[in-house]
Amino acid sequence: MDVKKFIQRQKMMTTVLIALCPIVVASIFFYGWRTLAVQIVVLAAAYLSEYAFVKKDKKPVTEAVIVTSILYTLTLPPSIPYWIAVVGIVFGVVFLAKWFLAVLQKMFLTQRLWVVHSSMCASRIL
Repeated sequence: MDVKKFIQRQKMMTTVLIALCPIVVASIFFYGWRTLAVQIVVLAAAYLSEYAFVKKDKKPVTEAVIVTSILYTLTLPPSIPYWIAVVGIVFGVVFLAKWFLAVLQKMFLTQRLWVVHSSMCASRIL
C-alpha cells in the first residue's frame, strides 16, 4: 500500500512532526493515556474532513492537517469530551482552512487583477 496516495509528504511538515514527537510523549507522560486517545480521535476527524474536500480534485491529504490536529490537541485539556474536540477540529479544517482561504485567495486575486488593469489603463493615458 502506497502512503503517497493518502498523504502528500511535505518536507517542512515532516520536520515539524519530528519536533512535536517529544512534546506529544511528554503530554502522555504528564496527563495520561487519555491525551493519546483525544489525539487519535482529533487526527481521524481532521483527516476525514480534509479528505472530504480534496477527494473531488483527486489529491491526497497534506501533512499539514496532521500538524494542525496535533497542535490543536495540545491546546485542549485532557478531560475534554471527544465530541467537542471533533467539532473544533472540523470547524478549523473545513471553515477556516478551506473555505476562508478560498475566499481570501479570490479576494486578493481580484485585487491583483484590478491593479494590473488600472496600471494598463494608466499607461494608455500617459
